[in-house]
Amino acid sequence: LHFNFPALELVRIGENSVTQMQQFRQHYHPTLVMVASEHPSELPLLRDRMPQKWYLCEHGACQLPMEHASEVLQSIQKMFLP
Repeated sequence: LHFNFPALELVRIGENSVTQMQQFRQHYHPTLVMVASEHPSELPLLRDRMPQKWYLCEHGACQLPMEHASEVLQSIQKMFLP
């Protein structure tokens, strides 16, 4: 399959992470994979992540961790704009 947009992963761990991730489900991003966990995990996508930070990754390479969901949304929108 060929996609016109990048495949992205959005990752967050820590308290309320699952709830925090819900706000991104309001926006349609067909190639965005969202992963959240309330607790540390050894899953590759969740390993070695700082709690309460947002990680936006593309092809296994993550941007610097972000503090606020609004920053993440802006980054995603820039990536999906033609």
